[in-house]
Amino acid sequence: MPALSPLATPVLTPLAIRTGASPITVNVTSSNTKVLVVKTPQVVLKPGDQQALVQLQGAPGQAALTLSGATYDFATSQSSLVVTVQ
Repeated sequence: MPALSPLATPVLTPLAIRTGASPITVNVTSSNTKVLVVKTPQVVLKPGDQQALVQLQGAPGQAALTLSGATYDFATSQSSLVVTVQ
């Protein structure tokens, strides 16, 4: 479970794309395709969606997965994830 700040903050229920919102297209890229190949480089979040599945194929090493899109600001630290494949 992620850390909450301050500690008295209640745990949020899963968030979802609101009803009536336009679909959100998210691009998923790998910093090192020799280590991590993104099999689904684009996912679309539709109203009501709480998650999207991304298929990957890995080999030993380390790569960063990065999310990007035109609709929302993906320039935050949460838009990138370092993955180590063993």
